[in-house]
Amino acid sequence: MSSRLSWLAGACFTLACASSQAATISLEPLNQNAVLGNTVSLQLMMDFSDDATMGGGVDVFFDDSVLQFISFVFDAGLGDDPDFRRQPDVFSGELNGLGFGEFNGLSGPSLVGTFTFNTLASGSASFSVAENDFPAGAFFSATTLAAQFVDFQGATVKVSAVPVPAAAWLLFSGLAVVGAVSRRR
Repeated sequence: MSSRLSWLAGACFTLACASSQAATISLEPLNQNAVLGNTVSLQLMMDFSDDATMGGGVDVFFDDSVLQFISFVFDAGLGDDPDFRRQPDVFSGELNGLGFGEFNGLSGPSLVGTFTFNTLASGSASFSVAENDFPAGAFFSATTLAAQFVDFQGATVKVSAVPVPAAAWLLFSGLAVVGAVSRRR
């Protein structure tokens, strides 16, 4: 019985250690509403709290029939090596090889930078983030130099043709006109 308990305790400890080594790169906010003809911004966030990273690169995929990429600006407070910074190559619906890093390691939750897009059409644009193979490459631990497992989280932007408050004002104005016309009769 005690061997089962020690095995179970060891398995739980191993799982707890494995989950504490998770690193995350995400887009925020997770869900966002935008109006046709306006710009929309998404922040690229990283969290390497448990194991500092030397850096690496990401690819961002999006629906280019709904959104048009304008720019990516690195956060001034990131503290990474400017020689590691790499602006993404822009393809149809893909931002390829955005890179950042530091030989001494980047740790903790931090803003990497901000994407800006123009809204082109009504609809929903899903964003996904993936590790870049080349030219920026995978993420590596600054302490062990081993490849890091990174959890990538995307986002969704919903673009509407008319903002909801303006649509409500338009509806109420129309109802007021109809009411006024019916009173006159």
